[in-house]
Amino acid sequence: MGTIAISALYGGIGDSVQGTELLRRIPNTLNGDFEGLVGSCDFMDTLSDESGVSVDVESVSVDGAISRLLFELRTFVRLLRIRRPEAVFLRFRILGFGPMLYAKLKDVPVVLHLDGFPELEYSGTRINDAAMRISKPFDRMVINGADSVVLPSGVARQGLERCYGIDDPDLPRVIPNGADLERFRPMDGEECRRALGLPDGRIVLFFGAIEKWQGIDELIAAFCIMRELHPDLSLVIVGGGTMAEDLKLSEGVQYRGIVPSEDIPRYINAADVTVAPIPVDRLAFPMKVLESLACGVPALVTRNESTRELEEVAPALLLDDNGIMTIACALERVLYGSDGRGIGAMGRRYVTSRYSWDRSARMFSRELDHIAAEGRVRRRSGHHPVATRSGKGVRTSVKH
Repeated sequence: MGTIAISALYGGIGDSVQGTELLRRIPNTLNGDFEGLVGSCDFMDTLSDESGVSVDVESVSVDGAISRLLFELRTFVRLLRIRRPEAVFLRFRILGFGPMLYAKLKDVPVVLHLDGFPELEYSGTRINDAAMRISKPFDRMVINGADSVVLPSGVARQGLERCYGIDDPDLPRVIPNGADLERFRPMDGEECRRALGLPDGRIVLFFGAIEKWQGIDELIAAFCIMRELHPDLSLVIVGGGTMAEDLKLSEGVQYRGIVPSEDIPRYINAADVTVAPIPVDRLAFPMKVLESLACGVPALVTRNESTRELEEVAPALLLDDNGIMTIACALERVLYGSDGRGIGAMGRRYVTSRYSWDRSARMFSRELDHIAAEGRVRRRSGHHPVATRSGKGVRTSVKH
């Protein structure tokens, strides 16, 4: 395989993690010779040394519609300078019309990776502003123009319907997120606590974006109830976000802010349990749940269509909702009852067997190989793709 053109617009910490883990592995799993990456994001300049391929990248700030537009235009111009790639891998769809326009002009197939839907995640926050509403027609054009749409779960397909009215069950290809099993592994908890300066006693950990939809207020309120019963209990919060300055800290709560990514496995191993109390209507299976389980640490998460499979590990991990009493009772059972026994080892085995980034990268590589092969056949035969509607969905067919 020749050059793969990467257009990756990254926002939060989770986006960077997903992109880094996938893109550092894909070159080694593609069939044939892999010549290079072309793209714009904040970490790809490290990939050349790791993968041995040439990388043409740009670090950009993409706050607001204007900077996103300029980002896409610059990416379009830079794509014009290279030999026609085998495929374009779009990591984000917001104002992704630059790479999509290039792909259509050059008749290059596009693989679009959608990991989430900010319209739902940030609803009611300052992030869900006019820029996102303005971009929606372009988003729909990018989604409809892709030869392959990849989602992290079958349930995430509901996001396509809720945000864009696309409910074609054949449209998305499901490739799950994963955990880096080398970084996120069981470590000595006491050593991790000493290295991080954390208190003795039992520790509840929240790490990730400090946003309303993460259920952080409910977690703090539930912790306060537990603290009255167990004075040695501590809650440690790691991360940043729009709600960080408004956190209502109480006795026993430590806010560590944004920490180096290499410290996250230590924080997890220092904890007795991690909590992801997302709302019930969220479609996500948070990566931090997988990372916690990979470390052998129990991870409480709200039950939804994606996370309910954790019943195979331990039903006690699933919260029926993200209410204060629900969280408090679950913490009591896992930390001080019998429900927490053996969860750590079972969780590690579960993630190892199903959710490694190496496995996800191999699946992405097969999809890129498949789409690139279709593109070569299409160009040689003179057939061109056209969009045909099936109900509300959009499928790609071949025009003869």
